[in-house]
Amino acid sequence: MGLDEATFSCTILKKEGKSIKKTLFLIGFLLPCLVIIIFYSCIYITVLHQKKKIRSHDNFQIGAAGMIKQQHPHPVPM
Repeated sequence: MGLDEATFSCTILKKEGKSIKKTLFLIGFLLPCLVIIIFYSCIYITVLHQKKKIRSHDNFQIGAAGMIKQQHPHPVPM
């Protein structure tokens, strides 16, 4: 950090012709964005898997005696 004589502003100065701006950008912006994208993708995939599990159990219901019975798509008249 230091004074940039051309713009009279405090900025990241180059040392030995090299600047750490790219490194700071990668660590401070791209790395957190990448972590967020990965975790939200994991959440989305988990939700899809749970949705499939719930849909596969939609055809079953628990009766009064605690027995599991499959529902018929068209109820049979008694």
